[in-house]
Amino acid sequence: MSDEARIHSLTIKFNSLNILAESVGLSEEESRERMDIKKTLLELENLKWKDLKQKSRSRWALEGDENTSFFHGIINARMASNRIHGINTNGCWCSNPDVIKSEAYPYL
Repeated sequence: MSDEARIHSLTIKFNSLNILAESVGLSEEESRERMDIKKTLLELENLKWKDLKQKSRSRWALEGDENTSFFHGIINARMASNRIHGINTNGCWCSNPDVIKSEAYPYL
């Protein structure tokens, strides 16, 4: 039986036990069975998510991130817009990096 079919059958059994619990209550054996089913369902879901995570990591390792060039472009544009190309000091426009650094240093 595949994991999906097993999850489906356990879910049906769990739901029927829940309905029984709400209507007339559960015996100790039924309550224990319900807890075991819930534990098994959680374990199967955990295995399923681990498998999906591993598949996604291997896919990423093979194909890479499709958005890398997009984000690289965004970062370069942001760096260009944040760059100080020149500064007005004492009424004179200076674009020398050393002068810009010396003028900006006291403010930082």
